[in-house]
Amino acid sequence: MPLSQKEQLKFKALYLQTAWQYVNDLKANLNQLGTGNVTEEVIDTLHMDAHSLAGQSAIMGYEPVQSVSSLLEKIFKARKEKRLTLSDDMLAGLLEALQSVEKCLDEIETSDKCLTMSDDIEKLNSYLPK
Repeated sequence: MPLSQKEQLKFKALYLQTAWQYVNDLKANLNQLGTGNVTEEVIDTLHMDAHSLAGQSAIMGYEPVQSVSSLLEKIFKARKEKRLTLSDDMLAGLLEALQSVEKCLDEIETSDKCLTMSDDIEKLNSYLPK
């Protein structure tokens, strides 16, 4: 259940601090995958960062960030389970989704609102195994 608006304002700075850490870590590890340096540790870290960002975003009531993060989590879980291979095009799409999350975090910081990320959500859904 999301926090009340009063609680949300109380925890907003902490949320943004940790959300930026998760996003930066996700980007760094995705870039590492792009170099061909794929290890199970990197995949595990991507999965855990996406999971953590999704959870804290859900609690704060930032649904667009939560939706994108949940999809990233599902993608990395499918990769961990060897049900998905991450192509270069997919990696580029994942990085684009993270850029949208960054814009959303900027919006949250300045206006307490978040962009809709329906195009990113649609793209990420298309990556999931059927």
